Amino acid sequence: MRIQILAVPFDTGRRDIRMGRGPARLLEGGFEAVWARHGHDVTTEWIEVSPAGAGDVRTSFDLYRELATRVRAAHAEQRFPVVLAGNCGVTVGAVAGLNDVRPAVVWFDAHADFNTPETSPSGFLDGMAVAILTGRCWRPLTANISGFEPVPDARVALVGARDLDPPERDALDASGIVQIGADLDGLDELFSDAASVWLHVDLDALDAAEGRANQFATSGGLTAAQLVDAVRRLSRRLSIIGAAFTSYDPAADADGRIGSAALKVAGALADATTSSS
Repeated sequence: MRIQILAVPFDTGRRDIRMGRGPARLLEGGFEAVWARHGHDVTTEWIEVSPAGAGDVRTSFDLYRELATRVRAAHAEQRFPVVLAGNCGVTVGAVAGLNDVRPAVVWFDAHADFNTPETSPSGFLDGMAVAILTGRCWRPLTANISGFEPVPDARVALVGARDLDPPERDALDASGIVQIGADLDGLDELFSDAASVWLHVDLDALDAAEGRANQFATSGGLTAAQLVDAVRRLSRRLSIIGAAFTSYDPAADADGRIGSAALKVAGALADATTSSS
């Protein structure tokens, strides 16, 4: 299979800070080689936009728009898109780029990313990524992303989320989003009718005892072995159409364990795409 890696070295609209350094570090650590070892043809492109200002929301949405275009092109060329990014919002753009297939989304994360500007205690845009994906906020800006349509709640599964703000928890419980805990109970029943699935892996889905993916890492999450197993189990049942690996801050990962775990997860996905190609 031909693999298109799309690297997005931004965190909250700023280049090469904090989690924005994650894509380069993963690539330096052998992310491309993981796919090549499974016989895939691998190409890497970098996504660049001109920052509108430090932390400016417009820059993040410019990235989503550009990513939608690149994912659409990769898909048209029958390349499997793999996004490496600082922030989770990239999946908004990636799924928009797959508008001809409208995939379901399996979202691994310590956080629900289900706040809106009205409920967020911090205003952190990335804490709203699933709310944006499902059409709950920032509608004028998502309307400018080519191909974007809200993903129905029932086509989104949130796996491993445990660090939620109270209003966010209430909103999630009132939604139709599928919730799966770190024990992965229910994973094998997900989306039996889905033609295709986008896999979103925020690396802080991993338990803090496994290593610290970023400053938001917390306990109660998945082990690296569980995350690898989850990807393998999903790939046996579902047609995974692409994936994102996000929120990796090399400065938080002093011993490199999270970077190594990310390569193992990528290896499981690379093996699965080999088997299905």
